[in-house]
Amino acid sequence: VTHPSGRKTPHLFHVTSKSRCMTPSFASNIDRWKHALGSKYSIYIHDDDAVNKFIYEKEWTEFPELKEIMACVTAGAAKADLWRYIMIWEYGGIYSDMDSSPAKFGVDTIAPLDDAFFPLEQLGIPSQYWFAASPRHPVMYLSAKHGLQTMAFRDDISSNNAAKTTGPGAFKTGFILFQQFKGIDTSGYVEAGVYEGAH
Repeated sequence: VTHPSGRKTPHLFHVTSKSRCMTPSFASNIDRWKHALGSKYSIYIHDDDAVNKFIYEKEWTEFPELKEIMACVTAGAAKADLWRYIMIWEYGGIYSDMDSSPAKFGVDTIAPLDDAFFPLEQLGIPSQYWFAASPRHPVMYLSAKHGLQTMAFRDDISSNNAAKTTGPGAFKTGFILFQQFKGIDTSGYVEAGVYEGAH
């Protein structure tokens, strides 16, 4: 059951790949996740066609600017960044880069009342390559909005530093705004712990 009663973050695991044909190492990594997650989780592999359908075939009331801005997104990494925020905002669950491995993660690592789960990168900011959240989580919304705004107001659409525009920089900003809207000052550099923010 992917949406058990009383659980905030559903048992959904999302990865994206250019196609469903993948290298042996990536296929082996998916098998490792299957073993770590067990039968509780449903695993979804989103190829380019699925990503495009998700973005372009839905009416986005909360992101009315999405399709117009996406027409000017010329880097695949930036597109994947924005997609992952909105995908988790819409459905909830775990997002993982294809090359992220389970390591210490287990099926019960994310507790039923955890509204989100962000490992820390070495820099001390919430990880953008692997994260989990409940549907409609504010960090996902704020990260997507910041990334979209940054892409919309570039002087040159060939400027594609995804790390700053839509990737870790946008995710860090989303987390900062999440706390600031609760009246909490933060630089986005945090230690492991439990954090509150906007609802």
